[in-house]
Amino acid sequence: MSGAELERPPTDPPTEIPSDDDRGRVINLLRGAGSRLGLEEAERRMDAALRAPTKGELALLVWDLPDAARATPEDTTRPRVGAWRSFAFRIHGTVYGLVNGMLVGIWALTDSHDLFWPFFPIAGWGIGLAAHGVTTRAVQRHNYDQQVKRLERSARGELGRPSHPHPAPPHRHGRVPDGAAARTAKVAVMFTDVVDSTRLTMVIGDADWAKVRRRYLGLLRDCYTTTNGTEVSSQGDGFLARFDRPADAVRCAVAFQQKVQAQRDEVGFAPAVRIGVNAGDAIEERGDVLGTTVNLAARVTQAADPNEILVTEVVADALDGRFQLRDEGLREMKGLDRQVHVLSVAWK
Repeated sequence: MSGAELERPPTDPPTEIPSDDDRGRVINLLRGAGSRLGLEEAERRMDAALRAPTKGELALLVWDLPDAARATPEDTTRPRVGAWRSFAFRIHGTVYGLVNGMLVGIWALTDSHDLFWPFFPIAGWGIGLAAHGVTTRAVQRHNYDQQVKRLERSARGELGRPSHPHPAPPHRHGRVPDGAAARTAKVAVMFTDVVDSTRLTMVIGDADWAKVRRRYLGLLRDCYTTTNGTEVSSQGDGFLARFDRPADAVRCAVAFQQKVQAQRDEVGFAPAVRIGVNAGDAIEERGDVLGTTVNLAARVTQAADPNEILVTEVVADALDGRFQLRDEGLREMKGLDRQVHVLSVAWK
């Protein structure tokens, strides 16, 4: 994607027609993420990449992939291939090294060093190993080319396509048990909101918005997992999670904003989000978190600018020096009869 696309508002997916290089680059990213997506989902997305009429729709296929941020322009024609990626070649190479290392050791321990006789098995066997490596790389390239040709035929309607992809297995993430008895606990809560989601839905359509939301939620759940967060609700374009420590909630918010920005930089599109964090006493009942602490977190989220993380003073007081905070002063909050002191968290 060109640098000019990165200047577009994040909720406006690019509408230009993608080039062959753009499609090839996306296909490579999807192939590299095959172990994460699963074969069927990766192939479905590659097929969609060949059909995508705009760069925006092409970007939607890969913006949730962590490898996208590390891809380089050289990857646009073929995925990286290497003989060492082949299990059979790794076994062959390992046995070659161990056996010949043992022969060299035997030679070193003998009395006569007039002739370096391990040279003969090393050289002869080495030729065979090199031939194995060349053949393995050729097979890898051939398999890739055949797969791309098959996808191209599928895009032209020459091959049948499944009527729908198989559903992905449910993402495993923590949730408050639905049957849990009500209790009061000190928690930190984080609200995440997609900015201008109504307009985004109108621009890209309901089906593509559903894809964006699903992938957005997948990234968010990854952050929950790494920061000891528990998902409470994921309704509409707003998402709520609870944490035992305010620092964990802020770490989650920073990590998520960075993930979204990485995808935006790479593919030219990702939804803008705003995040609000508050901490205090809350009631946990039947899988939900209730109370003034939660309500205030929601209001703080609404007061945040696009791509901003706002926290309350009580959260800021509990943080350590790892976070850079900027005092935003007192803010009027909708529905509250008092102003609230908030601070923004630097995450770039």
